[in-house]
Amino acid sequence: MVDIIRFSIPFLIFIPFASMIIITKYILDNYDIIQEFLVYNKYYQYGLLFIILLLIYILCSFVLSGFVIWSYKPKLSYPYENISNRGERISFPENTIESIKRALNGGAQVVLIDIQLTKDKKVVLIRNEDLSSIGGNYSGKIKNLNYSELPKLVLTEKQKGLLQNSKIDEDQLQIPLLDEIFKEFPDIPFILNFVSDSTELVDIVNELIKEYDRESITIWGSFDHEKIGRYLFETNKKIPLFFSWSRIVRIVFYDFIGALPFININESVLISRNIKKYSFLKYKLNMHMNARGIPVFVFSNINDITNDINVLENIRKVRANGIIADDSRLLTEYLNSVIEKKRKERENHINKYTNSQSNIQNNKKMN
Repeated sequence: MVDIIRFSIPFLIFIPFASMIIITKYILDNYDIIQEFLVYNKYYQYGLLFIILLLIYILCSFVLSGFVIWSYKPKLSYPYENISNRGERISFPENTIESIKRALNGGAQVVLIDIQLTKDKKVVLIRNEDLSSIGGNYSGKIKNLNYSELPKLVLTEKQKGLLQNSKIDEDQLQIPLLDEIFKEFPDIPFILNFVSDSTELVDIVNELIKEYDRESITIWGSFDHEKIGRYLFETNKKIPLFFSWSRIVRIVFYDFIGALPFININESVLISRNIKKYSFLKYKLNMHMNARGIPVFVFSNINDITNDINVLENIRKVRANGIIADDSRLLTEYLNSVIEKKRKERENHINKYTNSQSNIQNNKKMN
């Protein structure tokens, strides 16, 4: 059904255009009757005007869906096909230096991490605002605790059984500071998700980014706090901003009603978390985002199933530009297999063309 709709689009584009031509011809052929009728029926005047404007709107929306009114220059100058979801969190606790190292060794090009601010103004990497999420008998908000009061992270039972974790140093389980991450990985692009709605956190992180000269290799934003997204954009326009979840909902709505080509967008990256029920709408939306120079990233883990081949194939179908995965090594293997498949297809195409040309030459010689 998706393919039927997709290939029907060239015909659907001309429906409003053809309708306008038919209506115009009808008006010209019956001008005297229509003029006399409309003079005494103002509601029909408004109705006809509404229909004409609606058709013009639909036509413009379709025509502009692959173009943009607002000029936009791509900001990402590095590869981003393989994105790590908070480090190699399959084998080690997420948002740690060790998990990030393992992700990079597995082929990750960019790493998504979460940041928060402690009571003593330290920027730390941890996903949830409450300590109860890290395991153990811990409680309390990160913002209400000093950095020295934060507990060590713990391995899951599955992680404890891995050979690579048999000789883990306790320091590797310490919740890291953002400046430690910047020092350890000076050239690695990071996506910073602001967990809380703290403007103070934004100001501190902005200064850290400038201090470590990372404006060109940082993407920032907040999945849950649209207000912080607006503050981030105003704070530093040199750093690409990603959409919040609420902004994505509105963008999808604008795309659905055909208004998206007329909407100005400040964000530079779209990160989608729902690929399970991918649709033509997402395909069309991704194409429009790319026309604006906005890459689209998609999470590949659904229901704790990581890098399922069907999910990865679906992500390719909607033309996403980057995949965010828990296991970077497996994603690297998949991406390499796609490249190899394309290479073989290209070679086969060249061989077929070469053989056909050779046959043509042989036939000419025989004749």
